[in-house]
Amino acid sequence: MELLHLKYFQTVAKTQHMTNAAKKLHIVQPALSRIINSLEKEIGVDLFDRNGKNISLNSNGEMFLKTVNESLSVLENGVKELLDTNNQSKPEIKLLVLAGSNTLPNLILNFKKIHPDTTFKLLQHADGEIDYKNFDFCISSTLDEVHDPFSITLLEEELFIGMPSNHPLATKNAIFLEEISDENFISFQSNKPFRTISYSLCKYAGFNPTIVFESDVPSIVKQLISAGLGISFIPEISWDIHEDDSLKLLRVIDPICKRYINISWHPDNYISKYAKEFRDFAVEYYSML
Repeated sequence: MELLHLKYFQTVAKTQHMTNAAKKLHIVQPALSRIINSLEKEIGVDLFDRNGKNISLNSNGEMFLKTVNESLSVLENGVKELLDTNNQSKPEIKLLVLAGSNTLPNLILNFKKIHPDTTFKLLQHADGEIDYKNFDFCISSTLDEVHDPFSITLLEEELFIGMPSNHPLATKNAIFLEEISDENFISFQSNKPFRTISYSLCKYAGFNPTIVFESDVPSIVKQLISAGLGISFIPEISWDIHEDDSLKLLRVIDPICKRYINISWHPDNYISKYAKEFRDFAVEYYSML
């Protein structure tokens, strides 16, 4: 049983589409089909159900995929650990960034002052299912503080309501969230944690927010608010947005509106010394924001 063939099976099992898997693996589809058929003959059972050109992982395949995933993960971690021990690992950090992107450039810039050879691979806009094992760390946000051995809270910050300075409520310094239940909201896209947090807070206050604009860029959200096109939740620190003549920030009295920005890692991944140094640096950096 060849290691490469197990990786091929893993890809076919994830895509459950022979042609798409072949494209990902950069081989021709007939060759991939022969490899999968050969693997099934070697094992002695079918791993996929076939219906014409369509394939789907059967119960045998699901059982075998779990073993293959665990085995390949152990092997990959073993190679990484060997390279790390012999000072041959690449100074590379892979980050999935779902929150706090506005703070990321300065974080990376300051880290590279200490470790100039480090390279970063970032993913900020992910569509569909995300494989967290492909990243050293994920920076995300939650409504509640996390308590698990694979996450560290980087920042706890209050959420304000940003509205045009000429809004009738802008004469106040604080409001109850229910006071803005009829307002139009500007929000992040629906697949982002901040959208979920905002929605949960509104739900707690007894209403579903009316979303009229979606933007993942804090500066654009500010411009839309200033133009009078809606209101939005504004994080106190990470967005670095301040009041001006066109914008008013109001504290929310009830419910308490805040979020936590966290850095987390997959429990099955080996964390290299470069990644550990970055994680420790990020914790210190956020503590000073």
